[in-house]
Amino acid sequence: LDEEFFKDLDMEGVTNKEELNKVVEEEIKTQKEHDAENKYIDDLLEAASKNMTIDLDEEIVDAEVERMYKEFTNRLKMQGIDEYVKQIVSEVEPDAILSEEKVKEDMKKEAETRVKYRYLLEAIVKAEKIEISEKDAKAELKKMAENYKMTEEDLLKEFNNSLEVLKYDLAMRKAIEVLKENN
Repeated sequence: LDEEFFKDLDMEGVTNKEELNKVVEEEIKTQKEHDAENKYIDDLLEAASKNMTIDLDEEIVDAEVERMYKEFTNRLKMQGIDEYVKQIVSEVEPDAILSEEKVKEDMKKEAETRVKYRYLLEAIVKAEKIEISEKDAKAELKKMAENYKMTEEDLLKEFNNSLEVLKYDLAMRKAIEVLKENN
């Protein structure tokens, strides 16, 4: 852990082992807090949805499976292992654990849960009359653009040049806050 190591590490403000330990410890703490918050929200959604009776539209569930599969394959690409996985899949039987059909089949239950939770949150948005203003959406867009180090225009393109997707996401977040407040 010499000077060259910390130069190569290129972490702002980290020039020695103590500073590195402090940064890593802070990142681990933040991640654990984030994980605990996500588990708490999942537990709330699960408890709140237990009394729901709803007919899940198969097309909506299938669309969620497709979206989840696309996210999964994009993560593999970002990690640089998608070609490796394709090679493994091409060398195994179609019913193997890594086949597209098997992966999608395994995702179906999670997709059903996500759709159910979405319906629950949409019901809360409606019941609580949660509305997201254009001003709030633009403020969030600005904050996100700063976090991702992008221009607001480039980030807006990711939302198909419409703030509606962002407004929906913000409304869902407010619905989760309502759930948390009411535990």
